[in-house]
Amino acid sequence: MVAFKLTAALGLLSALPFTSAIFNKVTGPPGTFFAGDGTVFPVTFTTGSVKVTFIDLTVTFALGTADQEGQTVGIPLKSVDLVAEGLSNFPGPSFTIPVPLSKSDIDTVGDGPYVLSVIEGFADGIFPKLVYDTGIFRIPFNVTFN
Repeated sequence: MVAFKLTAALGLLSALPFTSAIFNKVTGPPGTFFAGDGTVFPVTFTTGSVKVTFIDLTVTFALGTADQEGQTVGIPLKSVDLVAEGLSNFPGPSFTIPVPLSKSDIDTVGDGPYVLSVIEGFADGIFPKLVYDTGIFRIPFNVTFN
């Protein structure tokens, strides 16, 4: 009888809306990016739903070249705390973050082809049993200057 009550309670809990964003795909603008002073590179996140409430969900954007491998990501451009911004429980299928990316950033990196690395870091769970993980999405792109 106790096992039945516990199973029923767990079943009810699993039906509650504890959804948070998880990234299925990360994309940049189509075609060639036109870099100038004060330009932004729009990054679109396509999300799914999981039954996890993130304690921390952060994305950091870095500019590098296509020949960088592994954990090498290039120069940092922007970091966004998605929990603080209210995007960790995003109800829609996608959202976009504008990343500042100017001609001077491209000049700092040198010759392309270029890659915008999107580094995700997250934590979930209940203290003291927190789970941390990271991942890197890479968006290759071509650039011309305004």
